[in-house]
Amino acid sequence: MWQTHSGGAALVLLLAVFMGCQQHNLVTGPALRYSALLTSQNDLMPERSTNLPSEPALVADVRTVLNPDAPKRYITLAECIALALENGRLSQGGNIAPVPVRPQPGGFGDPSLFTDQIRVLAYDPAELANEIEASLAKFDTVWQTAMVWQKQDRPVGTALEQFQAGFLNVIERDLAQFQTRLVKPLPTGGLAGITFRTDYEFSNLPARVNPAYRPVLEFSFEQPLLQGAGVGINQLRSTHPGSVLFNIPVGGRAQGILLARLTYNASQFDFQRRVQDLLLGVERAYWDLYSAYWELFSAEVGMRQALRAWQRAKARFDAGQEPIYNVAQIEEQYQVFRAQRLQALGRGGARPGVLEAERRLRYVIGLPAEDGTRLVPADAPTTAPYQPNFEEAFREALANRPELTSTRLALQHAQLQLLAARDRLLPDLRTFATYNVNSLGRKLDGDDPSSAIHNLFEGRFNDWQAGLILQMPLGFREAYSEFRQAQIQVAKWTVFLRNQEEATKFQLQDSYRRIIQLVQEISIQRARREAARQELEAFQSLYEAGQAQTREGRDVLTALLNAQRAFAEALRDEYVAISEYNVALAEFERDKGTLLRHNNVAIVEGPLPDCARARASEHIRERSRCLILQAVPDRPHSPASPNSGDEAPLPIPADEDGVLPLPRLLQQQQTLPPLPETLSGTSRPMRKPLSGSSKPLEERCLPLDTPASPSPERTQSPYFSREQAPSVRPETVPDRLPELPTPTPFFTEPRP
Repeated sequence: MWQTHSGGAALVLLLAVFMGCQQHNLVTGPALRYSALLTSQNDLMPERSTNLPSEPALVADVRTVLNPDAPKRYITLAECIALALENGRLSQGGNIAPVPVRPQPGGFGDPSLFTDQIRVLAYDPAELANEIEASLAKFDTVWQTAMVWQKQDRPVGTALEQFQAGFLNVIERDLAQFQTRLVKPLPTGGLAGITFRTDYEFSNLPARVNPAYRPVLEFSFEQPLLQGAGVGINQLRSTHPGSVLFNIPVGGRAQGILLARLTYNASQFDFQRRVQDLLLGVERAYWDLYSAYWELFSAEVGMRQALRAWQRAKARFDAGQEPIYNVAQIEEQYQVFRAQRLQALGRGGARPGVLEAERRLRYVIGLPAEDGTRLVPADAPTTAPYQPNFEEAFREALANRPELTSTRLALQHAQLQLLAARDRLLPDLRTFATYNVNSLGRKLDGDDPSSAIHNLFEGRFNDWQAGLILQMPLGFREAYSEFRQAQIQVAKWTVFLRNQEEATKFQLQDSYRRIIQLVQEISIQRARREAARQELEAFQSLYEAGQAQTREGRDVLTALLNAQRAFAEALRDEYVAISEYNVALAEFERDKGTLLRHNNVAIVEGPLPDCARARASEHIRERSRCLILQAVPDRPHSPASPNSGDEAPLPIPADEDGVLPLPRLLQQQQTLPPLPETLSGTSRPMRKPLSGSSKPLEERCLPLDTPASPSPERTQSPYFSREQAPSVRPETVPDRLPELPTPTPFFTEPRP
């Protein structure tokens, strides 16, 4: 028998040790699976391993200026905006690096201070919405319950005890008390409470009722009369006025309900401002990439022209018809264009190159740094003239700028804090009252007339109490200091709001003038490029004809090289102005506070409906494909393989003239490249992308043994033959990144 009990005790002890030593895992759900994955990996890893299962996939090949090409991914501005809203970043500069997080005492701080990702910043309004609930917590009903038992076994020793006990030598008493209470803090600053209490006593002393139950039902009410009185002031106070009757929590962790709502609304407008900055950054990065492609194209145009002139000069040098310094001068120009093309391809000086501009766009919209494709803007820029009404735009800015709205909310916040500080100048005067219903019985419940609960509901024994309590500091020094500080804050925010409105007018004025200027600048740069084209065509014809000087005595070769540089610069500056014009339009909408409406973006609260839970960017890509297929029904469309790096290209419909080849761009009646009805208010469809050619540039140029006298066909197209010329998509960007051959030195010493 003893062995059985010993075995059972050992089993119980073992279970108790096991249950007591078991750690309760408070991590559940996906976090628990993540922790399990970390544990399983760390078991197989060294101690200092930092491998995490969520680290991004490594990129095997990073594109550089030596291998810039990749399968094209045509991307629209709408898709870029959708991607940025899903997982974009606010950074717009070239210095992109992780922000170091330094632990602070008590924790690591708020991640919103260390990141620019829009998905992290979107939690800020939700975090402040919690403050509203925290500010309402001080009005929550409080339930207080207590149960106390007491045992007395005391020998009789004093005269009083001898009188109470009679002939007894020991006083024995069993005491118990149960109390439960509900206390409701009121929005007026007072409180109401109801308490049920039962006292039990059983002793060996002579008593009229033994055992005795004494239930009590008590109603309490308390209300401040001066400080903290009223619903309005208690919506501003961070704490409840409290009570002199009960010990209840009064809050204090969060600010008042009205102040918390103002802070929450301000956080919503601050998030709206960040979304506007995100959209502006997307548009700037998108049109910078567009401009970078055209800058690269202009450098390639100049390089091809210089290479053509160099080939012609070399042929003449070999025939003894050209001096060596002319050949070296042309080669020097060619090398300059090569360097410019390299900068336009990689990372240039004042403006980013194609690879750098694409890197910035990928970072802003949240795409991987390398995914096996290269981004090509598919949208044509806006060139229609726009001249808004400045006064109307300024009124829109005053009404819609989120910065101004946040400042107005801050001023209102300071004014409400001034009212709360004024309330502290009042003395604390409050009234209170209690009403009790008492009873007594030998047992607690039942229908017996001796039942304590039965007598309680009869209400024959009642107590009541009422009174006033006053408390105030003499002088109110701290209250006056807080009131003066609140007055200063109101004055500061008032001046700051006026300054913000004036600064908004100056900022809007700058963007307004910039739009007007760029409208004129596009027209001027187009005329400049047309003049440079005519100059280049004229001097190229003279040089092809073998003339050394013009009738005015100008050196043809020097003039040709200057014309090549002028034409490349004019072509670059024209599309730089076009891209800057589109960025200026976005900046003007941002300065008005209407950039979200301009890009059809809305900020709403709550979860997305079922019909919109899929990624918006995928919807936009599918919609773009459908619209293009509808516009060009006779064009075959082959979807891309899911495993291929190149997505199915978006077919671009050509206009009534068809695809414009490069030689025709230099004709007298054509622009290079023509704009979609430039500055006329209408737009034409985008053209076909630049078609690549596998032949080297020397094979695509005219043969070197072509006679010097220009033929009629060469007069119209002096640089390339009509069949060998590469085509270009004029209204968007050239989407081909050819690597031109480097000319090998063809002499080692000056030739006599």
